[in-house]
Amino acid sequence: MTNQLVTEAAVLPDIDEYAGMSAVDIAHAVINWPEGSEDQIRAISALRALVPDRHHNRPPLAEAIDEELSGRRSRADQLLAVAARSVIVDEASAGKVVDLTRQLKELHDEVDKARLARTEPYRDAVKLINHSYDALKLKLSLAIGGTSGRDGLARMLTAWDDKQRAAVEAERRRLAEEARKREEEAAAARAAAEAKAQAGKIDPAAELEALRASDEAERLARRADAIRHEPTRSQLGQTTRRKQIRFEIQDFAARLRDIMRSPRKTQVEQLVHKLTEHELRDLGVAAIESGVQMVGVRAWVEEGGVSVRR
Repeated sequence: MTNQLVTEAAVLPDIDEYAGMSAVDIAHAVINWPEGSEDQIRAISALRALVPDRHHNRPPLAEAIDEELSGRRSRADQLLAVAARSVIVDEASAGKVVDLTRQLKELHDEVDKARLARTEPYRDAVKLINHSYDALKLKLSLAIGGTSGRDGLARMLTAWDDKQRAAVEAERRRLAEEARKREEEAAAARAAAEAKAQAGKIDPAAELEALRASDEAERLARRADAIRHEPTRSQLGQTTRRKQIRFEIQDFAARLRDIMRSPRKTQVEQLVHKLTEHELRDLGVAAIESGVQMVGVRAWVEEGGVSVRR
């Protein structure tokens, strides 16, 4: 027997720590809890509630449904056999097809009503489960990112990351500016040394100063290029950021014309068709019969297929 979502009792079971767990998982919990402890007793109770004892005589869900549907399936087979042989040759046979259609429709509605009744405990259970779990998930989500996904702790970490990035960029600019100044000093020292050399005066100190300034400028430039922003790391994870595409449509008509020349044209046509259908239905048959003016649309009324009602 497959485990059913809920029992068919009038009152749904309360959700506890073992709700949704398999019999095997609960059995492991029974083994791992201290012998005779309250935790082990709760686990044993959950296991007994989940697994029927060997004396039970309740049929599996599939067998129960087959038994419930057996009578309706028999009636359906009879009606479907008649429908397969039906032919309209005169008014009398057409009336019989009307009766047959009505019988099929009544059986269809009866089966659907029975389905809703059969699934009601399960649907109620799913609602309870979703409500309980979603309520907790919502609290956690709000703490993480707020209603927008960018508030809460996420906003706090983003602000911190922005601050760290700004500090890194400021340091990079500072080092780059120092490197530029040292390079200017090196160029000036080289020019001074070359001028003295042309005048016949060899000045080793000037040449050495030019080399030292050039080396310092190169060192600062390497440091500026090497500096990088590092994510915040902890024992459980680290921050990360993705580049996001933002946009605004400045000329909607032009954008739409461009889409209509692209492979996405069909998607737009389908959307416009659905919107037009909704607008026309809101106007109603009488308004369309009297003549409706809609830009780019020709609308009319015609007879639909036959349906059977009392």
